[in-house]
Parts: sequence; C-alpha cells; structure tokens
Amino acid sequence: MHDRSFARLAFILFLAAPYASARALPQTSADTAGAQDGVASASVEAREAWERVLAASAGNDAKRAPISAFTLRAEAVFRDGVKRNEATFDYRYLAPDCIEFALPSGSKTGRSGAKQRDYWLDSKDGLVELAGFEYEEDRRQINEMLSIAKNFVSLTDPSKLRIQSLKLLPEPPRELWSTLRRTTERMLWLRVTSPDFALVKRDGDEGAAQGAVYVVDLALPNKDARGASKDLPNYAIIREQLTPGRAPAPPMLIRLRNYTAQDGFLMPLNLDVFPFVRGGDAGSGFAEVAAQRVAVLEANLRPGLTVADFRPEEKR
Repeated sequence: MHDRSFARLAFILFLAAPYASARALPQTSADTAGAQDGVASASVEAREAWERVLAASAGNDAKRAPISAFTLRAEAVFRDGVKRNEATFDYRYLAPDCIEFALPSGSKTGRSGAKQRDYWLDSKDGLVELAGFEYEEDRRQINEMLSIAKNFVSLTDPSKLRIQSLKLLPEPPRELWSTLRRTTERMLWLRVTSPDFALVKRDGDEGAAQGAVYVVDLALPNKDARGASKDLPNYAIIREQLTPGRAPAPPMLIRLRNYTAQDGFLMPLNLDVFPFVRGGDAGSGFAEVAAQRVAVLEANLRPGLTVADFRPEEKR
C-alpha cells in the first residue's frame, strides 16, 4: 500500500472513538460555567440520557485523571471502491498538538507542535521537515490523524466536554441509509453541541477549523439493554456547525463496538467509519459500506509521553 493511502486509512482510525477536552486545554471558570449552562438548559430527558453516558464512561473511577495521551496498535482495513488494503500500524498522541504514526514502508511521520516546522517525516533516507507549500498534503494528512486522536479522547472521556447544548432527537438522522434508520429507531438519539471535537477540511490545514463548533449525534442503546456498555454510544455522527462564509468539513459516521475496560476507561475495540457521499440518485448521505474498519490490538491510555518523544531529532 502506498504511504499516502495508508495515511488516509489510518486517519479514520479514530474518528471513532472515541470523548476529553479534545484539545486537553485547562478549563477556565468560564468554560466550566458554559458547560454547566448547556446541560442545565436541556430537557430533563436529555440530561438523564447524558448522565447515563457519563456514568457508564466513568466506570468505578469517577475521579480519574483525564486522558492526555495514548498509544495503540491496530489492524485496519481500508476500502476505496473495489480496492481493499489491510495494515497493522502503531499510533501515539499527546495533547494538544503531538501525533506520530508508522507507515508501511517503515517510515514514521507526525508533528510535535502546531507550526509548520514541527511536522516531520523520518525514513531510511533521513529526517525531513514538512514545511512549505510542497508538503501541504502531508501536513493535511497528519492533521487528519490528529483530529481522530482528539475525537477518540472526546468520546472516551465525555465528562470533560464543554457542552453548549443537549437535546433528544425524535428520530434517527436522515443522512443514514434506510436500513440503518430502521435498526436505530428504538435507540435514543442524543445531540451534543460542543467545540471539543475535530474535523479537517479536505482543502486546508487544521487552522481552518479553529473556533469551530461541532454537532454530534450519539445513538445510545434503549433502556432495556444490558451489560457494562449499555449506556455508551453504538454510533456517532460528527458534523461541523454551519458558519457563514465557510464551507463545513465533511461529516463522519462511526460505529463503535466491543467496549472494553482500559486504564479506568471503557473504550471500543472495533471502529467502523462510513464516508459521507454528496448528491447521487438517493441524495446526500452516508455510504452503506464502511471505508475503514479498525480493530484495536493493544492500547495504553497512560503512557507517560512528553513532547520530546515526538521530536525524532532528539532521539537520534
């Protein structure tokens, strides 16, 4: 598989998952007050649904420290039309700006900060700084991976989200295909509005989404469901809230399966990502076939990473 194709595959990796302040910024009193206002102004039913999610994600440790870093190894299947590629890859993240992942060629790429000079590719031919116009596509793909990491944290630790609004939806979102709409009719669809998610525009760097707010629809099992994950999302749709004068990034649908306990959190081991298709005979909506399927093999949500671990020049 070509390295660039692999990066597109890997970026899907965590859109799933999983919820923390995705940017892991320290919350100010204004942030906390805003989050409380968003929950307090919601309906009783919406607040109860959100409390179910928080209680389930907390497990037996409601006072645990938030996620600020993680490492993982995963198997992924990437589909592009009739083409199908598989890969096993390593991936690690440190909030708010550090990401590193391995490519099939044996090279590694990532970033240690938000400036162009912080982006890099480390291969057998040496270390390359990915600054300048010629590396714009490389930086975009790294930012896609970073956005997935932030969404993973935000979905895994929802108690740290800054909530602007909560509401229950009367029916499944219309972007879903008909079979999935019927399948999820008995689920509880909860809409969460928060700045603590991330999507990357196809034609721009991460900075294009600074200040963006995201509308996230979570499909929760009905109250008859059983098991430790009975109050955790089965599906998540992440959209950028419309902003005058700016086209939103493409939305994303993720199916979350097989939750397991890991370092005090419940995280899904299987993530399926469905692309959004615009136009067509059936109109715009999510494709029925997942573009990426990810199976987590190993994970560590307390790896003790530092920024220096994302600067390959310091490890040589």
